[in-house]
Amino acid sequence: MGLLKVLTISLLLVAVAFCQTGGSVGTENFIIIVDTLSLFILLGATLFAWELYKMMRGGQLAKSWGYITVGILAFSLGKLAEVGANAQLWIIPVWFSNVVTLVVAIMLILGVFSQRKTLS
Repeated sequence: MGLLKVLTISLLLVAVAFCQTGGSVGTENFIIIVDTLSLFILLGATLFAWELYKMMRGGQLAKSWGYITVGILAFSLGKLAEVGANAQLWIIPVWFSNVVTLVVAIMLILGVFSQRKTLS
């Protein structure tokens, strides 16, 4: 419940910041703010996934949680690269986000399939 309140307040602050800026510069700022928020959420998910992986290490579900953790980590790193590119800190290739999405999809399907195989 507390996380939902924090997320709601964060999104309201983003909306206020977006309303105060106009034109295409405001749109760029809005994209950077939303990407930064999603990056922080993804980094939190990466930490939780790593903790789950450490808890499951040595168990039957360790392999599947390893795949899921790598998928979430790849997603976080990809989002970090996109945020940096949107802030014009560096340049990434056009195909970069597609490759990151493919890697994330592969890792997540391997993790889910491995859990299904282990639990059945």
